[in-house]
Amino acid sequence: MPPPEVRWTGPAECPSDMLTDALDRLLAGSSVATPIRVEATVERTLDGWSIRTDFDAGPGRAGQRTFQAPSCRTVTQAAALAIAIAVDPGVLDRWVPMTDEVTAMEPAAPVVPELPEPEVSVPAPSEPPPSLGPIEAARPTPASVREARREPSLRWRGLVGVAGSVDGGALPGAGLGIVATVGVLHRGFRGELVASRRFATQQAAAADPRVGGSFTQWWVGARGCGVPRLGAVELPLCAGLEGGQTVGRGIGLPAWRRSAQPWWAGLLDAGLAWPVRPWLALTARATLAVPLLRQDFSIAGLGVVHRVGPVEGRGTLGVELRWP
Repeated sequence: MPPPEVRWTGPAECPSDMLTDALDRLLAGSSVATPIRVEATVERTLDGWSIRTDFDAGPGRAGQRTFQAPSCRTVTQAAALAIAIAVDPGVLDRWVPMTDEVTAMEPAAPVVPELPEPEVSVPAPSEPPPSLGPIEAARPTPASVREARREPSLRWRGLVGVAGSVDGGALPGAGLGIVATVGVLHRGFRGELVASRRFATQQAAAADPRVGGSFTQWWVGARGCGVPRLGAVELPLCAGLEGGQTVGRGIGLPAWRRSAQPWWAGLLDAGLAWPVRPWLALTARATLAVPLLRQDFSIAGLGVVHRVGPVEGRGTLGVELRWP
């Protein structure tokens, strides 16, 4: 069976080897040939450790599990056992639990030790027979296994984010702005709806520096992204389209003048998202936008004050909330 592919988010004192080693022991000799993909998030709690796993080994072999236990080793091996049973129920026929069972899963019925001699008042503990390895999780009942198989796989996640931006190239100077995002995550896919507002920058007329224009911009757009990973860090690579308006307002003129021109641009985007918590991520993005229209903003008698540039580069830094 191919080794499991594990995407791990957790502190250094609870490494992913705890989970992968347990899965390797449990599934050794299994006839299931489909590779297992596991996304796991481990956190410290007031009582010890918690783990949330989202796994997929093909049709009928996918699910999501959550466990809590006093130690990292206990909680990861409980999760490994649940995954192994869901992938290959034959694991139950080959696995024998250790005596130090934990509350991460339902414990088996207590065994009453047999007295070796009538005059001995203290029962001697029995040693378990050789097993697949030191698994510290209790053996689940058949009913709990059937219930685990019926558990739905919750793979779609929602997100909402906000970021500050800086851009240059299309409008005068370097402009600051704010960007809001809503979207969804699904394994290696990310879809987003984005809205942005750019604050004004100014450009003086070449013929008379006492007059000129002040330029702002707003747009909304959609992006689709592939999301490869580097450890716990996501690396979204996106393409999309945006539309809005570029607004120019005359300055230094005897009368108020304003012109709003359509803004349409195709874009390419690359960045990173670092989930510092399952529900919170820090984000950084770099975007290249190519305007589909390049309008001139001019003042009568003074000519063109500014023409929209051929490309616009943007950078953003922000935060993102995720659920469930």
